[in-house]
Amino acid sequence: MPIRPDNRRRPSRQPQSVRISPVDSVDNPNRRGEALSTQSTVQILQDKRCRLSRQPQSARISLVDWYSDNHLHLQREECFGYLKQVETETANLPSEEPAAALTAATTTFKTGVDAFDDALKASATNPATATATATDNARDASWRGSNNYLTAMCAHPDAKIAAYASEAKSLFDKYGDPTKLAQTEESGVLHNLLQDLEAFDASKRTALAFDVWMNDLKTKEDAFLAAAAARTEAAAARQVGIVKKTRTAAEAAYRSLVDTVNALAMINGDTAYATFIDHVNAMIERQKAISKARATRAKQENEQPSL
Repeated sequence: MPIRPDNRRRPSRQPQSVRISPVDSVDNPNRRGEALSTQSTVQILQDKRCRLSRQPQSARISLVDWYSDNHLHLQREECFGYLKQVETETANLPSEEPAAALTAATTTFKTGVDAFDDALKASATNPATATATATDNARDASWRGSNNYLTAMCAHPDAKIAAYASEAKSLFDKYGDPTKLAQTEESGVLHNLLQDLEAFDASKRTALAFDVWMNDLKTKEDAFLAAAAARTEAAAARQVGIVKKTRTAAEAAYRSLVDTVNALAMINGDTAYATFIDHVNAMIERQKAISKARATRAKQENEQPSL
């Protein structure tokens, strides 16, 4: 007896599993009825038809989707902290015998996080800092020597020389002791002081034999400015270069790890991966709350009227 149109067989609903992996579909209708276990992990991961799908209403959050959209909003140390926590959670992933895709992805991820860590540590120690500190101490000593010399010359037996010394000393007194200031502020004070000293009557400087002191202070200040510029350049190069490169590599390894876990959970069932997935999802929810709070504070600060 032929099947009438109104008696067409309706597609049965697929029972929902207790757990939903972030990977929920393989866009390949010819294989939907086949047992995925017949394919190797490598074949699934390399199959271009295997893709991640967003699940806005799913019980699980697609880890890759969230991180891809939000990693640029994470501060440098915050990004490292997040990846380091994920690295700790890899202990909850099942072991492979023999080693295969998951082992390779986990190893690459751990290596990437370690390299990111090393780059952050290296960026915190700038070799040029020691040179800048030494030249700063040298200019401080030069200022003190010049100031002390003029103080002593104010008691010179020759009244004219003493008067010249008092006049020059007043230039030092006008700006106060710059050696107690921050380095950048001290540079501003010394710049103005040196301009005043160079404008001071050359014959009086000669009578005081002060040029040697003034030139020494100028030389020491120039040396500090050069060292400070080198320090800034080195710091920028290390941060933009090494740190950015290793962060990018660690983030890429993270995405690869998540892709691998998602694919394996789809193939094998997610029981063995549930702890890792649940813990990382919880971390993401916490990070989302932090990012949202930060954005709210920034918005409130921008909306405050300027006084």
